[in-house]
Amino acid sequence: MRLAHPHSEVAHVMLADAHAQVYAVRERGESGPPAVTYFGCAYGADRAYPLGQNGAGSSGSAGGSSEPAVLAGTTVVVTGDSYSTVGWGPEHTESLWVESLRTGKVLRSWSSTEGLGISSVVVKPDGAVAWIAASWVNTSTGAHEEWVYASDRSGLRTLASAENIDTRSLALAGSTVYWTQGGRPQSAPLD
Repeated sequence: MRLAHPHSEVAHVMLADAHAQVYAVRERGESGPPAVTYFGCAYGADRAYPLGQNGAGSSGSAGGSSEPAVLAGTTVVVTGDSYSTVGWGPEHTESLWVESLRTGKVLRSWSSTEGLGISSVVVKPDGAVAWIAASWVNTSTGAHEEWVYASDRSGLRTLASAENIDTRSLALAGSTVYWTQGGRPQSAPLD
């Protein structure tokens, strides 16, 4: 696939499977570091789509970044964060988008300003997605909490929330999502 912008160069392929690929493109600027934009395309499709909220998946912007996280068939999950000044101080927003690389359409999205960071994600080719988000650890008290979320045909729901969820334990087998909480395996359907 040819790139449309004459000042672009493919930095490298980020994710690929038998159905699609996601790659990073550096935009050479006149000053400052080059901006990186992520694109995805389904094999055999006529075009590639920029990734991120409304196609704004640039990590070169000062306000935040978004990056491809997981690819399943022609469906990709993009996670990102941004910082803005709201009212009396800065606000951090963590976001997740599930996008079709056949159409460029956002299938599902989620965002939070609650100080959550997405630590792991799984997705099905139909766009059903689950992820673990962890609160920032309070260094003075050690307080933290993790949440397991799912978004599928049933809508957005919280599968679990606790201080003892292993943030690296998220897995998907068929239509079941798995995680470890307090050293014990947990599971839920992902439709």
